[in-house]
Amino acid sequence: MVVKLSKRKVVGLLGGSFNPPHLGHLHISYQALKFLNLDEVWWILSPKNPMKQDFSDTYHIRLEACRRLLHNTDIRLCEVEKNHGSHFSASSIEILKRKYPRNKFVWMIGADNMQSFHNWKNWDKIFMSLPIAVFSRPRQQLKAGLSLAAQKYCKFRVLPGTLLRIKPPVWTLYVGAQVNLSSTELRIKD
Repeated sequence: MVVKLSKRKVVGLLGGSFNPPHLGHLHISYQALKFLNLDEVWWILSPKNPMKQDFSDTYHIRLEACRRLLHNTDIRLCEVEKNHGSHFSASSIEILKRKYPRNKFVWMIGADNMQSFHNWKNWDKIFMSLPIAVFSRPRQQLKAGLSLAAQKYCKFRVLPGTLLRIKPPVWTLYVGAQVNLSSTELRIKD
């Protein structure tokens, strides 16, 4: 029997509460596909984000909202945290790397999340395990560049075009077109 190995894919991982998912999440995902030359983007839906208190919508409601938004797109929904009982990004990344050893993963975050990245559990482990692409958000770019994580890993910051050619730790801040939406603001408007 001949076993065919699957093609090695370069996959961007965008984790979050997606409470609710919106066009800003899609925008970052499409920027990553295009400018980082990714094969796929996977949204990792968090059942319970330990950094956030407001979970006005249940996991199921957020899951369905993500499915509706991602319908007819090239972006996949990943339930690794729900399926494996993981609530921390570092753990989810480890699980995915074990499950898909041929894939190369890139962690994607918005510039607003870079400001609090040093508060994430095992955040150094994330920096050491895969490239990180930080996407600018309105009025957040400078704060992201001055964050504790950016300061600690300043010598590992590279231009976006070189991100995938260098072994971790490596990160970049991608500055491009931005969508001025946030899940928090959308919840407040409801």
